[in-house]
Amino acid sequence: MKPPAALFFASIVAFTPVANGDAKDCDDGVNGALQTAQCLGQIVEKRRETVQTLYLSALTKIPDTATDARSTRQQFELEQAAWEKYESEHCAFYGGVSEGASAWISLASARCELKELDSRIGFLKNIPWNPERYPSD
Repeated sequence: MKPPAALFFASIVAFTPVANGDAKDCDDGVNGALQTAQCLGQIVEKRRETVQTLYLSALTKIPDTATDARSTRQQFELEQAAWEKYESEHCAFYGGVSEGASAWISLASARCELKELDSRIGFLKNIPWNPERYPSD
């Protein structure tokens, strides 16, 4: 027996990536914790790509050497690696203490990741470049 067309369509919609990448679309358009977590997971991946793009762009502006070691490419690479570790560990912990069942843990962790990724995107878009040290493009 074939499933009704409406059920088939609903299953396709549930696993279709969210077009504009807004987390509220996952809550509004999908039923169930597992489907919501999957939808949020797609947005998380898009945000990670944005962070990586912004990071690589910022990295090209930073010199290999400087009079202040805190403003070198190596320091920025260390800072990015530390942020990635923090984001991963923090959101794993947050998910673990926030919810009970596995799907709910994934959901809480994904929401945490979105919050942290959005914060990082804001930082990378607004790095306070010293115009004397970092000439604009």
